[in-house]
Amino acid sequence: MTKTRTAAVAWGAPPTALVRPPWLFHVVRIAAVVAGALASLGAAPVPAPNPALADADPAATANSPSTSSDQDWQLVTRLTAVASYDDNIFIQPHDAQSDYVLHLAPTFAYGLGSFRSEIAPYAPIPHFLARTGEEDLPRKEFAFVSYTPAGVLFDRHDNQDTLNHDLLFAARRERELWSTEGELHFQHLTDASLDAGGRLRQTYYTAAARADAALTGKIEGRLGFFGVHSDYSGGLSSTDVHGTAGLEYSVAPKTSVGFDVVAGYLAVSHGTDQTYQQPRLEVRYVPTEKISFTGQAGEEFRQFGGHIGDRARFVFSMSGDYAAADGTTLSLSSRRETQSSAEFAAENILATYFQGSIRQRFFQRLYASAAGGYVHNAYEGNQPVATISRRDDYYFGKLGLARDLTRRGTIELSYEYRENDSTLGGFGFTENVASAAWSYLF
Repeated sequence: MTKTRTAAVAWGAPPTALVRPPWLFHVVRIAAVVAGALASLGAAPVPAPNPALADADPAATANSPSTSSDQDWQLVTRLTAVASYDDNIFIQPHDAQSDYVLHLAPTFAYGLGSFRSEIAPYAPIPHFLARTGEEDLPRKEFAFVSYTPAGVLFDRHDNQDTLNHDLLFAARRERELWSTEGELHFQHLTDASLDAGGRLRQTYYTAAARADAALTGKIEGRLGFFGVHSDYSGGLSSTDVHGTAGLEYSVAPKTSVGFDVVAGYLAVSHGTDQTYQQPRLEVRYVPTEKISFTGQAGEEFRQFGGHIGDRARFVFSMSGDYAAADGTTLSLSSRRETQSSAEFAAENILATYFQGSIRQRFFQRLYASAAGGYVHNAYEGNQPVATISRRDDYYFGKLGLARDLTRRGTIELSYEYRENDSTLGGFGFTENVASAAWSYLF
């Protein structure tokens, strides 16, 4: 459930004052739930072994961890490195400055249960295929803490050198009729921001929890919570929390429909705090093992405490995957959400995302991939007097060629193009990034 930050997200600039986070009480509650799962996990039965492994080639499974030790405490490490050439490191419309950049990021995770697959994926290599031996377990239960210190080194602009931090505490408990999971996540990083139009220091405190339970043979209930507090060095902080409750009904073996309600609160350091509600319908369709689709659509009702008129708008999210053939996969996703601007006081950002990718495997270990997307950011005032009139259209595309060096190591060469077309001239830019990335799961 980790909330991943990408260049496509309008992040914004940093805070002049730190507000007292109203989500602190919820963080403490989720920490107690996670700690309880951690304490009880040691007494849980070991998941049944995967029969498919019995017929596997011994040489192929020699590097996979034994599932019989899932209840033992273990240390898992991962090392990643990315060397890039970026022709516009400050995402400026004029006088772009280029540089060679090196990212070094070791990850250390300690816990118990089947958590290796939770840290195996590597963001710059979206199809990182390290085999952990946990992919086909009937149940995945874990409790772990991980820390990633990421060093970023510039060749010519050494004043931009930085050390980013990522700390994650996550747990999952699963039974035949119910499951629950939660996480606490701290991220402290310096990166380019579309909202601010440059590089800035950003800090995120995230808490999330979810529980699902089978109420009858065809009806499932679910509850969820998500909260994030965002700080920016020199910009405007914000806190967004929301809870979700819903039901899902299986109308057929491969199709289910559902209804849920989201209720949330957005607190901003400069501007009007807001409450919002989202009644949503959901459809989940999995006709075969090769095709899956999940879509949600509904209406958002947002209130501004009487400072301005209430607003209503259509909101949605969608994701789909298709394994067209052996070694060929296609993915599509889209969503619409409201964020708080960290660059401009009393401004919300209505962000709409569309993204797609295709990957083709050649010769068992070679992968060619293409990904691209579009983001539309519309700025809207949350006070009677609007401060700006800004619209951004952000486009990005990436081509990659990767190879699995071992069962746990991948290397990739890639090229990415990014462009932002903004109604405010100082925020438009084009950017070209060529990278070589390597990742290995120990």
